[in-house]
Parts: sequence; C-alpha cells; structure tokens
Amino acid sequence: MSEFPKPSPEEILSEREASEAQGIDIANEIVSLKASARTETDYETLLQKTRELRGLFGAGTEAGLSGEVIEQMEKARDIIGKENFVGPSEIQVAFSFKPELATVPEIHFSEADLEKAKELNQMLVLRLDKAADGKPLTMKKIQEITGDKVKDGGDVFYDTDWYKEEEFFTKETAKAGWALVSKEVVPESTDKNHLEQTESVISYLKEKVFKDKSLPKEYQEAIDEFESQKAEIEGLISGDWQAASDKLSKLAITKITRQSPVEAIYDMVTHFQN
Repeated sequence: MSEFPKPSPEEILSEREASEAQGIDIANEIVSLKASARTETDYETLLQKTRELRGLFGAGTEAGLSGEVIEQMEKARDIIGKENFVGPSEIQVAFSFKPELATVPEIHFSEADLEKAKELNQMLVLRLDKAADGKPLTMKKIQEITGDKVKDGGDVFYDTDWYKEEEFFTKETAKAGWALVSKEVVPESTDKNHLEQTESVISYLKEKVFKDKSLPKEYQEAIDEFESQKAEIEGLISGDWQAASDKLSKLAITKITRQSPVEAIYDMVTHFQN
C-alpha cells in the first residue's frame, strides 16, 4: 500500500509560521475590539474572533498535559457536558492566557460524582490562583484582565468603590484545583439569614447531593461542628450579628460548601465567557 507523502520540515515550518501570523492578526483584532466594543454586534464579533483564535491554537492548549489528565478531562467533559466544563481551553478563552499546564492536577472526582453533578445542574471548573504574569488571580486582577466586561458587553463588577481596597478584592484568590459548582442558588435558601442558609445547605447535602448515601467524613464532621455551635450563634444573631457572622464564616461547613467572593466571580466569568 502506498503512503501519503510526508511534508518536508520546510513545509511544516511554513505552515506553522502561517498559523502564527494568522493568530497574531486575530489577536490584534481582539485587542482592538476589546478597547472599542460598545454595541451587541461588536461583542458578537469579539466572541467570534476569540473562537477563531481558540480554533487555530486550541489543539495546543492542552497538549502539554499528561495523557492521564487529558483522558480524565475528556471523560469528565463527556459526562458532565461540554457546556458545564471549564478546563485549560475554556480558561484561555475567558482570560486570554494559557494556564501553566504543569500545575493542572488530576481530576479527583469519580464518574459517579460527575453523573450526580450533572443531575444537580453543576459544572466542573478548573480554578487557578495565578495569572499569566505569576501574580495572584484576585478579583482585582480579573477586573484588569477582562477590562471589566463580559462577552455581551455587561460589566463583571459594578460599584467597587466601597471595597476596592479590601483584602478580599485585592489579595484573596480561588483555591487552585478542580471544583464542582452549582450554577443556581441552593433551593429554599433565599430570604434567609446566614444561619438559616447554612441549615438549607445541610438539608440539600443530605437530601440531594448524598441522597441514599452516607455522608463523607469531612461533611459529617463539619455538620456536627455546626450543630454544636448553633445555639450559641442563634443567641448572638439578635444582639451581635457581626460576632455571629464571624463564627459562621469560620465553620468548616461554610468553607467546604460556600464559594468565596473571588471563586464566585471566577466561576461565573469562565462559564459565561464560554
């Protein structure tokens, strides 16, 4: 059987140079559009150009990962749905930089976890804690990277004046790694105070996330801690709500189930931009 002729090194180099030149042209158009976009049509064009750039170099976005991680990502994407998956390629689209692939960890969720997440309308997100320049990927940094705009022209942030110097805006980052995130608020958790919301979260864990299963040790211990402090916190709410809030924020159940402000912004932007 005859083989197709293999391209010469010169031809390969020529194709690569052409792709790079095309990519530079598209990237320059994107930069220009980001600076001047005002209308819905402008933002649709910007999105299309971003997709073109992703299509041109998308194959290389994850090429530096180990075969095992790539296989895990492909399987996870198939299970949870590509619209609910945010990996290195999606991060590049959202933030216009390629993640440091050496830092991308294995996905520690099982297929059963992912199937359950899909049922609960959750998404799987690779969170980063550093930007391309090595600086912390804070809310302030996300604001700078995005130009404070998402693809439809909406603002990422609104009035930041009252917290622009606060540490949660200038210093805190998401916890790096893979996370399963709800796209909607927990049912029956609105119009409630922090304590009541926490009770709703616990009910949701028991009745939905881990229905017909034993709670993992980490969650059970966190719930036990909450129950042991619940009466004290209830007593504080009416007289010293700040002390009550402080106690609630330090509980393990809060830390393992609630997004921090920067995580909420990170998850929203990466999902929305894709």
